[in-house]
Amino acid sequence: MSIKHIILPVRPQPDTLVAIFLLKKFGASKFIDVSNAKVMISPHGKVPDAVDEESICIDCGGGHFDHHVTDKQTTAAALVAKFLGIDHNPAIKKMLAYAERDDFFGEGIRSKDPINRAFGLSGLVSALNKKYPHDPEFITQVVMPLFEAHYDEEYRRTVDTPQTLEELKRVNKFVTTAVSASKGTTKETVKVCAFESDNIHLGGYLRSSIGGLYDIVIQKRESGHINILTRPQSEIDLATIAGLVRLEELRKTSRDDGTVPDADLVLPGKLEFIPEWYYDPMTKTLQNGGINPDGVPATSLSMQDALDCVTLSLYSK
Repeated sequence: MSIKHIILPVRPQPDTLVAIFLLKKFGASKFIDVSNAKVMISPHGKVPDAVDEESICIDCGGGHFDHHVTDKQTTAAALVAKFLGIDHNPAIKKMLAYAERDDFFGEGIRSKDPINRAFGLSGLVSALNKKYPHDPEFITQVVMPLFEAHYDEEYRRTVDTPQTLEELKRVNKFVTTAVSASKGTTKETVKVCAFESDNIHLGGYLRSSIGGLYDIVIQKRESGHINILTRPQSEIDLATIAGLVRLEELRKTSRDDGTVPDADLVLPGKLEFIPEWYYDPMTKTLQNGGINPDGVPATSLSMQDALDCVTLSLYSK
């Protein structure tokens, strides 16, 4: 029998909304047509007899997803995830943590910052409940796309991108090096990696704590464009790298006539006589087209050339 209703004891809360999202996205194999089920509120937390066999109860009825009748502190969202066998899916980890923090501690609506209270998701859900107190289905429809977007981003970050990286390593399109660079009177190790891929998410992933915390990431696209990214928290002297890369570009294309001052090569922005490269000190990147390289000539440098320029600039410090 198809599931026609998802029943809540009270108006939708972050925990029950996360539970609904998980049921609708992952529950089809156990609950027929649950993705189309309508959300309703049951008076006094009891299940109406007329829809009992066509409904799933969340936090009411004493069933699988009523966390009030369990022996340990948990959430409806966690119960749903465990029942569906997805509780170890890394892409829902933050979502489950959010449901727990809101349900246990009310952190989303107890922030000391009034703007956070008003415009955080918990505050907005509260506002929706006040405006549409008798329409939980509408509130659900408003929130579900937000959870869907979050899940897609987390899946890309925790599953898809790591798999892409492992494949690059397998086919030898990912190289790393560690450079001992001078910082005043001391030395520090700078982690550098270079790879060939059109995946626009890899650069950010590799600079993150779960991606290796690389200080400098060099990405070559299939079109030949190369972008050099640095970790925002690092103190890499990207201006020196920009100067060496631009000089090498001039040499590779026989444009180096010795008249370009070194001071010009390290200037921010795009230089008219070297349109291939854009140096952005604000984002700490040296871009040969960035994410969208249309209209930007591809560099004549190879990935190894770019890597050599980076390591040389670090050694010269």
